[in-house]
Amino acid sequence: MKTYWTTLFTLLTIVVFAQTPTGDIQKDTALARQYYEEGRTLLIENSENKKILDLFKKSVALYEAYPFSKELVESKVLLTVQLYNEKKSDTAIVVGKEVISLVEKEAPEMVTDSMLLDAYKVLAELHLSDPDKCIPYRLKVLDCTEVGSEKYFDNVRSLLFTYYNHNRLEELKALLTDLEKLLNSQKDGKLDKYWIIFYYGKAQLYKKNRNYEQAVLYSKKLFADNEKYELFPIYQLAPMYMEMGIYLTILNEYDEAIEWAEKGIQSTKYKSGGQLGTYYSTLGYIYSLQKKSRKSIEAYEKGIPLFEEDPITFKAWLANTYNNIANSYINLKEYDKVIEPIKKSKEYGSTPIHNYQLGLSFGEQGKYEMAVKELQQVLVQNSTQFKEVNIDENPSAYEVFKDTKITNEALFQKGQYEYKWGKEQQDKHRLLKSYETLKIAFSHYEEVARASKGFDKSRFLINENLLETLSYMIMAQSELYELEPRSTTFDELLYLTERRKALQLIETLSPSSLPESVVKREQKLLKELSDNGQKLDLATYSNQKDSIIFYQNALVETNQVLEKHFEEVKKNYPKVSNDFYNDEYVALQDIQDDLSEKTLLIEYNSFKNISGLMIVIGKESQKNIMIDLSNLAENISTFNKLIQSRFAFQKSVRDKFIDTSHELYKTLIEPIESELEGKTKIMIVVEGELFHLPFELLLKSNEKKPYQELDFLIKKYEINYHYSATAFLKLQEKTTVKDNSLLAFAPIFSKGEELTTASRSLDFMVDSVYRSIENFEFTALPSTKKEVNAISKLVKSNNGQTNVLLSKNATKNKLSEQLEKQPYQFVHIATHGLVNFKNPKLSALACYSKNETMENLMYANEIQFKDINADLVILSSCESGIGELVQGEGLIALNRSFIYSGAKNVLFSLWKVSDEYSSQLMIDFYKSYFENLSYTSALRQAKLKMLENPKSALPKYWSAFVLMGE
Repeated sequence: MKTYWTTLFTLLTIVVFAQTPTGDIQKDTALARQYYEEGRTLLIENSENKKILDLFKKSVALYEAYPFSKELVESKVLLTVQLYNEKKSDTAIVVGKEVISLVEKEAPEMVTDSMLLDAYKVLAELHLSDPDKCIPYRLKVLDCTEVGSEKYFDNVRSLLFTYYNHNRLEELKALLTDLEKLLNSQKDGKLDKYWIIFYYGKAQLYKKNRNYEQAVLYSKKLFADNEKYELFPIYQLAPMYMEMGIYLTILNEYDEAIEWAEKGIQSTKYKSGGQLGTYYSTLGYIYSLQKKSRKSIEAYEKGIPLFEEDPITFKAWLANTYNNIANSYINLKEYDKVIEPIKKSKEYGSTPIHNYQLGLSFGEQGKYEMAVKELQQVLVQNSTQFKEVNIDENPSAYEVFKDTKITNEALFQKGQYEYKWGKEQQDKHRLLKSYETLKIAFSHYEEVARASKGFDKSRFLINENLLETLSYMIMAQSELYELEPRSTTFDELLYLTERRKALQLIETLSPSSLPESVVKREQKLLKELSDNGQKLDLATYSNQKDSIIFYQNALVETNQVLEKHFEEVKKNYPKVSNDFYNDEYVALQDIQDDLSEKTLLIEYNSFKNISGLMIVIGKESQKNIMIDLSNLAENISTFNKLIQSRFAFQKSVRDKFIDTSHELYKTLIEPIESELEGKTKIMIVVEGELFHLPFELLLKSNEKKPYQELDFLIKKYEINYHYSATAFLKLQEKTTVKDNSLLAFAPIFSKGEELTTASRSLDFMVDSVYRSIENFEFTALPSTKKEVNAISKLVKSNNGQTNVLLSKNATKNKLSEQLEKQPYQFVHIATHGLVNFKNPKLSALACYSKNETMENLMYANEIQFKDINADLVILSSCESGIGELVQGEGLIALNRSFIYSGAKNVLFSLWKVSDEYSSQLMIDFYKSYFENLSYTSALRQAKLKMLENPKSALPKYWSAFVLMGE
C-alpha cells in the first residue's frame, strides 16, 4: 500500500512536471484551457494515451497560479478522474477531496454540483470498502444528475449496489420504493426500460433476505425485459448470470446453476484482470454451495492472481476470496489449512468473518471454549448495541445486526458449541447457556422467515435454520433432563419437538388473529401467486415462450401487491405480524386428555448427527429416549425395495425382508416395549424417512415363516400417523359431517376413452408417470369402476347420499366443483396419482378429458387452495403419499394438499399399488367401517383379511395404504 511519502512525491511531480506560468493571465488561462480540452477529448475517446494525465496536470498548474475559477474546478475534477483511471488511487483521493474542499471554501455559489459529479463518482469508487464514506459520495452523485435521465438511473444502480454490498437493507428498500414511485408516475412510457434496474435491486434485496425464489423471479423478469429494451449489453448482464447461478444452487437446481455461471464467464468482456477474477470467485462460491469444495478452491485460486493485478480496486474481493478458501477447508475438515487463508484475508482488512471462521475451525476440532470466544467477537462487532465480551452474555432477541446472516449463524454456532462443551463436561451451567443462546438465535431466524411467505422453497430453506437450532435446543434439554429429571424440562422437550414439525402446516391450521377481511385478501393473493407460479412452471416445462413471459409478468405483479399487503399488516397489526411462528402448541396435558387408556403416542425426532429422540406419551405416563438412527435411512430404503420387489414371493427375498423388518423393529419399537403393554392402538408422529415406513410391517422376531404367518405389528395394534401432535389435535377440532355421504371419482380410462395427456409435454414428470402410461395413454383402471360402484352401494345401504363421477363425468372441472360445493364424510378418489419429485406442487391426479393438455390434471398446488370440508379423503391411487421430504414440514405430497385444504383425515398409498387388490381392500375398508365406525380399526381389519389369504399376503398388496389422522 502506498505510504504518505509516496503520495507526497506523486503530488510534487504534478508541480515539477506541470507547465510553469508566465505571469500573463490571458495567455496562461488560454493555454490551460487548451490543455484541458485536449485531455478531455482524449478522455471521452477512452484513449489510453499517456499524455492525458500530463495535460490535466499542466492545466491545473496554470489555473492555480491565478484567482479561483470554475475552470480550475473542471480541470482538477478531470485530473482526479485520470488519476483514478491510471490506478493512482491514493493521489486521486487527495486531489478529489481537495477540489471539493476548495469549492466549499472559495466560492460555492460559482460552481454547480454537476461540475463536481465526476469527482464524487471517483471518491465513491475509491471508498467502496467504507460505506460511511462511499454512500455520502454516491448520494451526492445522485443529487448532481437530472431525475429521470439516463445518468440518473446509472447512478441509482450504483447506489443500489453499494447498499446491497454493505447490508444497508433499509436504505436499499427505501431507494427501491422511491424508484418504484418515479417509474409509476411516468405518463408516456419513456422510462419503462428502467424498470430493469428496479428488478435488479429487488433481486439483490431478496437475496439478502434469503428468498431465492423471488430473486430468481425478478432476475428472469430483468433478463426478459432486457431482451426487449436492450438497456444493458450482454457483458453487463454477466454478473447477474453469476448471481442466478448462486440463487439456483441454493434452491438445489445445480445443473441449471452451473449453466448460468458458465454463461456469465462466457458473456463478460473481461478476458483478464480483476473483473474476470470476480467471475471465477463467484463460480467458486457456487461450487462451495454444492459441497464441491475441491472445485471451489480451484476456482478461487484462478481469481486471486487476477485480483492481484490491481490489489487496491479488488481489495474487498481478495479478502472475501481468501475467506471463502478458508471455508472450503473447513468443509473438507482440513483445519490445519484454515489459518493461512485467514491470515492472507486479514492483510486486506480484518472483519468479523475471520473470527467466525476461526470459531468454526476450533469448534469442529472440539476446542469449544476457544470457538465460543471467537464467535462472541462476531456478535460484539456486528451488533449495534451489544458490546459484552463475556461469553455468558448474549445480544437480545431485538438486537439489530449490521450483517444479519453471519451474526445469526454465529449465534447458532455459539449455542451448538456451548451444548457440546456442556455435554462433554456434564456442565449444567453451560447447557443452560447453550439453550439461552440457541433460543435467541431462533428468534432472529424467525425474523428472516417472515419475508418468504408464499414462496415455499425459500421458506423451507430458512426453516432448516430454525429446525437445526431447535434440534440443539432439544438435545440441550435432553441432557439437562438426564442430569436432573423434572416435569418442566419434559414439557419444554415436548414443546420443542412439536415446534420442529410441520411449521407451515400448523400455521395454516391455526386461526389467524387478523380481521377476516385481511385474511381473505391475503389468501386470495397467495392463491393468485401460487396459480401464476404453477402456470409459469408448466409453460417453462413445455417451452412456451410467450406464456413464460406472460406468467413471469403476472407473478411479479402479484408479488408486488402481496409485498404491500404484508407491509400494511406489519404497520396496522404489529403484534399479530410479530407472532409469526408463535402458534399454540400442545402441552403434555392436552395430549393425555385426548388419549384413551389403550393408546400410546410415539413422536420420533431425527437429528443430523444421526441420533434421535423418542417422546413417548400414554394416558398417565411420559418418557423420552435417545436412540441411534445411523442406519435408519439405509434400512428403510432396503425395506421398501424388498416390499415392492417382483420376486417378493421367493424365499431368499422374504428372508431378507424379515431380517430388515426386525432390524427396524429393534431401533424403533424395542426401546418402548414396556410402554406398549396393555395398549391396542399406536399413534405415530413421523419425521424424515419414517414417512416412507409402514410400521404395520415391523417384526419383533426374525423367525423365518410365510408372510401370512409372520407376527406383524398390525396383528397386535391399530396404527395411524400424523405430521405432529399439534396438527393432529387442531384437525380434530374441525367440525365435519358424519352422515355417511360420499363423493366418488374414477376416470377409469377404459379402451377408446383413454386420457391422452401423456404427450412429450409431460417430460417434466418422473418415472411414476410413465409407469402408469402405455403408448402415451394412461393405462386403464378397470377395477376402479367395480370399486366405486361397490362402495356406493355400501354407502346407500347405510343411509348415505352418494355423488359418483365415473368415466367421462370424472373431469377436473366436475371434481373441482363438487369438492367445494358441499361437505361430504367420504371423498373417494380412484385414479392415477402422478408424482413430481422435483416440484411436488406439480404432483397430480389424473382426470378424464378428450382433448388433453397438462392443465387438465388436478395438481397438488390447486388442491391446497380449495375449501374442502371432508371427514375422510381416500386417495385410492398410486403413490399418493410420495413426494419431497422437507425438513420441518415432512412429506410434501398429494395427501398433504388435502389436509391443507380442510380434510380432517386422509388415507393414501406409499407406493405403486395393484388395481385389483387395492379395490378389494377399499371395499373391505368400508364394510368394516360401517360395522365399528372407526377408520383406524376398519383399515386394520381390511388389511388383516388380505393377510389371511396366501395370494394377497405379500406386503406390497395390503400395506401400501396408511391413515393420517383419527
